Amino acid sequence: SGINAEYGGVSAMFWIVFLLVAPVQSLKPVVLVPGALASTIEAKLDKSERSHFYCSKTSDWYTLWLSLESLFVPAVNCWADNFKMEFDKGVFSNTPGVETRVPGFGGTHTLDYVDSSHYISYYKDLVGEILAQPGAKEGVSVRSAPYDFRYSPPSKESELYFQSLKKLIEDTYNSNNSTKVVLISHSLED
Repeated sequence: SGINAEYGGVSAMFWIVFLLVAPVQSLKPVVLVPGALASTIEAKLDKSERSHFYCSKTSDWYTLWLSLESLFVPAVNCWADNFKMEFDKGVFSNTPGVETRVPGFGGTHTLDYVDSSHYISYYKDLVGEILAQPGAKEGVSVRSAPYDFRYSPPSKESELYFQSLKKLIEDTYNSNNSTKVVLISHSLED
């Protein structure tokens, strides 16, 4: 069982009541925009050299963010080398030999837990409550827009993200009988 977190004293039940009952008694489609904590980042390695003798040079796709196991010594040294970015001529990019992607855009399964080991619950309860409502469907009336938070505007990646987010909202609106879409975002910032 994971840790059931409440943010700012506001429980998932409040959001369910707010979104689904007030002010109209009908289901509204929802797009969740998670904070950095729940935007999973996967990596694939094809490096020419190792940063440390115990780090992998090559790999298939694996969870780079957030895998709790990778934050312990000595694995954290490999994680930091794969997670960091380079900045050249005003452009951020992955280091050579590291390819990244953000899974789950449009679905919700990648937001259930903060970590790949499923120790810390994130949107799992909220999504579960929404999906329990009559007519709610994952990927249709409940969707998500995770992102690679390491990129910031103005970057090519953030521009592509905002275009994808706009299309996701429009598609969600259209596939839910032109019903206004509720956006829920969460960040750990103050």
